[in-house]
Formats: sequence, C-alpha cells, structure tokens
Amino acid sequence: MGLSILAGLLTFLIVAGVLVYVVIIYNELVRLRNDNDRAWANIDVLLKQRHDEIPNLVETVKGYLQHEQQTLLAFREDIGVTSALFPTKNCPPIQAACAAAGAELIVNINGSPYHMGKGRERQRLLANRARENHVAFAYVNMVG
Repeated sequence: MGLSILAGLLTFLIVAGVLVYVVIIYNELVRLRNDNDRAWANIDVLLKQRHDEIPNLVETVKGYLQHEQQTLLAFREDIGVTSALFPTKNCPPIQAACAAAGAELIVNINGSPYHMGKGRERQRLLANRARENHVAFAYVNMVG
C-alpha cells in the first residue's frame, strides 16, 4: 500500500509539474503576443503622427520656396563691368532693379584688363552705385 501511494503521489507531482509548466509557457506566449500588439500599435501611432505632419511640412516648404524664389529673382549675376557699372542703351543698369526686388548684395564678377589706377576708379564707381541704390556691392576682379 505504501508503494502505490508513493507512486500515485509521484504521478500527481509529475502531472502537476507539467501542468504548471504548460501554464507558465502559455502566460509567456500571451505576454509576447501583447508586447507584439503594443509594438505594432506604437508604429501605427507614429505613422499617423507623421501623416498628420505632412500638411505642415508642405506649408513650411512652400514658405521656403517663396523666400528662395524671391531671393533668386533678386539675384542676378552680372559678368563684366560694362553692364553693371557703365550702363548703355543696350545694357540698362541692373542695380536699381535688383535693389527694388529686395537684393541686399550685388556681386560683380569682372575679368577686364588691368591698367594703372583702375582699382581706385572701380572703388569710386562701386561706392557711388552702392549709395545710389542702397545696396552692398562685392567686386571680384578675376584679372590683374
């Protein structure tokens, strides 16, 4: 009788142990499923937030585009001193147009030959044009 009780008790403990193990595994699987669902829900929330921000981003880009377009329209690269400093009938002065369009700096790239006193002459001309149009000039002489 003692041996059968011991065998029954051992069988009960083995069955109870297997049952506890199955419950633990089941709970772990449920926890993993919940973690997975929560992770996907977080991704959905982030995607929705990004989707909601798209109109704001588009408006910001439009604002920058308008600013950059105004800046590019106001900027005119003028190569050669003739059209920038010495306007003629065929080459009207561009300083006033650039200043009116909002330019704050006009860059004059020059490649004309050098002669004595040319630096002082250009400096005087640029100072006059800057005063007339209320803009800054940058004079770049590529030769001499």
